[in-house]
Amino acid sequence: MAVLNELLEEAITRCTDVTQQADTMREALQALTQRAHDLQAALASESESTHRAYQDAGARLQAAEAQMETVAGAALDGMQGLRGAAGVVRGRVSALYPSSRRCRFSTRSLNRSRT
Repeated sequence: MAVLNELLEEAITRCTDVTQQADTMREALQALTQRAHDLQAALASESESTHRAYQDAGARLQAAEAQMETVAGAALDGMQGLRGAAGVVRGRVSALYPSSRRCRFSTRSLNRSRT
C-alpha cells in the first residue's frame, strides 16, 4: 500500500507540474494571440493611412501635371507672340534702313531658335 501511495503522490506531482506547464503555455499563447491581434490592427490602420497618402500624392501629381501643361502651352503661345513681334520689328527695320546690311538676327537664326 505504501508503494501505491508513493506512486499516487508521484502521479499527482507530475500532473501538477504538467498542469503548471500547460497554464504557462496557455498564458504565453494568449499573449502571442493578443500581440498578433494588436499587430493586425496596427497594420490595417497603417495600410489605410498609406493608401490615403498614395491616393493624395497621385491626385496632387495629376494636378501638377495639368498645371505644367497649361504653363507649357502659355509659354509656347508667348514664344509664338515673340516670333511674330520679331518679324514685325524686322520688317520695320528693313523699311527704315532698306540699304543697310541685313539685320543681325536673320530669319534663319530665328528658325534655329525654334528647335
